[in-house]
Amino acid sequence: MTTTASSEQTVMRTPKEVGNRIEIARMEHSPGTTRRYARHLLGRQGVTVGVVLSGSVALVKLDGDPYDFPQGCRRWAVHWRDLDVIEPAAQGTREGAIPYRVGLSLAKGRALQHAVMLNQDPHELGEEVIEPDHGQALCGEQVRCPPVCGWSLQFLPTVAAACPACVEQVVGSQAEREEAR
Repeated sequence: MTTTASSEQTVMRTPKEVGNRIEIARMEHSPGTTRRYARHLLGRQGVTVGVVLSGSVALVKLDGDPYDFPQGCRRWAVHWRDLDVIEPAAQGTREGAIPYRVGLSLAKGRALQHAVMLNQDPHELGEEVIEPDHGQALCGEQVRCPPVCGWSLQFLPTVAAACPACVEQVVGSQAEREEAR
C-alpha cells in the first residue's frame, strides 16, 4: 500500500472496500458521465458505499449539501484508481455488510449462487481476462458474475440456492470479525 502526503493528511492507494473514507484525487479512469463533472468533484471527500460495474468502480457518497453538487447528486461512480483512501473502513462499519458478489453456476439443472470477492480484478493480478463477467468463487469453482444494470449483486448466505461451501466460508469470516471486536 503506497502512501503519499496530501494537504496534511496521509493518503493511501485504494483498497476496494465499502466504508473507506476517500478523496477524489483524479479523473482519469472514471466513467465519462462522472469525468464530465471533474472540476466540481476533484478534491471532494466522502465514503465508498457500493461497488458497481463488476467491481471496477466505487459508488461514492460525497460529504456536503446536495445543493453543492452538479444535478444535486451526492453519489457518484468513480473508478478505484481515481480515489485516495484517507481512512480505511473500520471493521463492522456497515452492519451485515458482506464483501462478496454473486457468481452463478449450473448444477443438476438449477442455478447455484456462489460468493466471489468484490475486489477480485484479474487485470490487477496480471491474469489474462477471457470473459470479464467470470470469477472464482470462495469454494474454488469458476462462475459467471452477471452484472445487473452495471451493478454487482451482493451474495447473501441466507438464500436457498447458495453454495454450502461458500456459505460456510462467509459465515465463518463474519464470526471471526465479530469475535475480534
